[in-house]
Amino acid sequence: MRANPQIRVVDRRTANLFMGDTRHIILTPEGAASRLERVDVGVTLNVTPRILGDDQIHLTIAPEISHVTDERREDLVVRRSEMSTTLFLDSGETALLAGMTVEDILRQERKVPILGDIPLLRLLFRQTIEKESERELMVFITAEILETRRR
Repeated sequence: MRANPQIRVVDRRTANLFMGDTRHIILTPEGAASRLERVDVGVTLNVTPRILGDDQIHLTIAPEISHVTDERREDLVVRRSEMSTTLFLDSGETALLAGMTVEDILRQERKVPILGDIPLLRLLFRQTIEKESERELMVFITAEILETRRR
């Protein structure tokens, strides 16, 4: 996924950017009423700038990446990776945040009904497939002080 969002943030306020999907799941606790729960999966970025002088910006950046591990399972498992850091940038300077890697291993089993369950014969009528994938979140952030007009 590639994105090039541009946001403007007031000094010492936090901006929140989310790119992804919202999933709704029904939770049914034992002995209680069912309820609908909202789960956001994707990339979230929180940025809080503080202007230090004419040209320097203190940035607190907190990216988070989350994804559903296996949608075919009955219980929904969401994996999250998050970090937080503080940077000092000159106006117009670009910083790179990297190193948040998401690794997925998907194991899928296929078999011929009945024959895939018979001992010894199942070796001929069953197939296990493992897929591995790796994604890395890279955030390029350019901080720039914008002049505001006062009325």
